[in-house]
Amino acid sequence: MSNYTHIFQPLNIGSITIKNRIELAPVGPFLATSDGYVSRELIEWCKQFARGGAGIVTMGNSSVIQPVRPGAGYSIHVGHDKSINPLNRFADVVQRYGAKASIQLNYHNTCPPTEMKTSEIEAIIESFAEAAYRCLKAGLDMIQVHGAHGHLLSQFLTPKTNARTDEYGGSLENRANF
Repeated sequence: MSNYTHIFQPLNIGSITIKNRIELAPVGPFLATSDGYVSRELIEWCKQFARGGAGIVTMGNSSVIQPVRPGAGYSIHVGHDKSINPLNRFADVVQRYGAKASIQLNYHNTCPPTEMKTSEIEAIIESFAEAAYRCLKAGLDMIQVHGAHGHLLSQFLTPKTNARTDEYGGSLENRANF
């Protein structure tokens, strides 16, 4: 363990102090309710990591919009104000053990950026902002925006899937506008 001398040391990120450098990586255990809200089972699952000593407990791949159909994978969504109270219960349980409550926000798109109207892009950006605000109201400590695995954000960044010629395409700077 001598190579990892800092793993149990506190870490400061901005104004947040994390008790150690251990994080439950953002995973989706599919323990949400059928309508996409935090369930007792999900809270109990996350609680085990916080109680076990993790510094950050992150719920992964949480949608910024309500699911198109109920029961779509039993994943979390933060697309409605009704998600605030269940998220608050998650935050309270995780924080009780000194861990930071975190969530990873994502948008599961059905078409590539090139085929999206500017108004659709702006609505998705607004959905991210509204979801982040709900997380703030729920008392979560941290928010991650999912930008990997071919999801929407990574699609905007690469010219392979983003052939737009407007303010959301072309140069890397424009592709990063999203």
